[in-house]
Amino acid sequence: MSVEIYPKLGLGYEVNNASAMFDLAKLPLGISVLQSISISLRNAALEEKGSSEFSKLQLLIDNALDGHNAGYLLEVSLFTDEFGNLIVPHGQLLLPIGIGSEPIDAYSEFLRTSQLRPSDNDLKTFKNSSFYIWIDKDPNNKMKAWTIPTQFRDKLIQSSVKEANRRNKLSTWVQSFPSEPYESIDRSNYWIEVERSKLKSIEDVNKRAEISKLTQEMKALETRVNKIYQNYQKLVKDSTNKNNLLKALSIANSIADIYNSAIKLDNLISSGTNKPVGGNQIMPPLTLAGTAEFIEKQKVTTDMYQEETTRALKIDFYSLEKIDTELGRKYQENKVSIPNRELNIPTLP
Repeated sequence: MSVEIYPKLGLGYEVNNASAMFDLAKLPLGISVLQSISISLRNAALEEKGSSEFSKLQLLIDNALDGHNAGYLLEVSLFTDEFGNLIVPHGQLLLPIGIGSEPIDAYSEFLRTSQLRPSDNDLKTFKNSSFYIWIDKDPNNKMKAWTIPTQFRDKLIQSSVKEANRRNKLSTWVQSFPSEPYESIDRSNYWIEVERSKLKSIEDVNKRAEISKLTQEMKALETRVNKIYQNYQKLVKDSTNKNNLLKALSIANSIADIYNSAIKLDNLISSGTNKPVGGNQIMPPLTLAGTAEFIEKQKVTTDMYQEETTRALKIDFYSLEKIDTELGRKYQENKVSIPNRELNIPTLP
């Protein structure tokens, strides 16, 4: 029995109802995008190059979503002049926004700073017909693309800007996959249980006090370390997302070069009007190169912070191992048998 699939756009029933779905296993991303905007590339060499780059982007998104309950947001940049002619600014057909639990999550993280907000330019004289594509995976791990139509573009942007401002006020990085728990170290509860069941068998009050003190130290240190370790995992995910976005921007830039060449040659044609698509001399509101440059700068800061956190964690992990060994030795000295359980400390780069 087939199961009807609904989009997980988080923008309400009206948007879900208007969304068109493309099965990327049957209709690859490049064909889906061109069909959704009714344009065709009438140059065999450029079409082959474009198809190859779209395939790279689809594979990149596929790998990014693997194992995550998430989706990937793309902006399809399209404008219309007063005569109804289509404009693709400088051939920049796609702007990768990135991964998230839903479109607002992905876009709000993209918009966390003013540098990543579109700037004013001469496109204000054209009608903005841009829209968004949300790519996720169905229960069978097959990729689906869902459109967020032009008429709901402002709703997505306004909701994302509001959420980005909220997150900036909190001064926090928000987990893109909230259903995925962070790893944590849970050794202190083992020693607390050993203390509860075994400590009374040690007659010497002072030795019992030493063990109790070490157990409390273990608990306090573990609590502090887990906060740092959670932050470390956030940094790793943030760095991974930035790396993915930089790769996506690079591929999108190659696609833009191909389509800009097609526009110059009048080889990119609107199926609706049978006229060439324009825009090779018009710069988009947010350039791929400028976006990539800013994210590179952000990533330098993230990577430096991650290195500092890694160094601090390695010291704290050593301290945990030291207390763990000392507690085991204390019980052994007092001839108290304890359950065998290894301390599993994460391996850091």
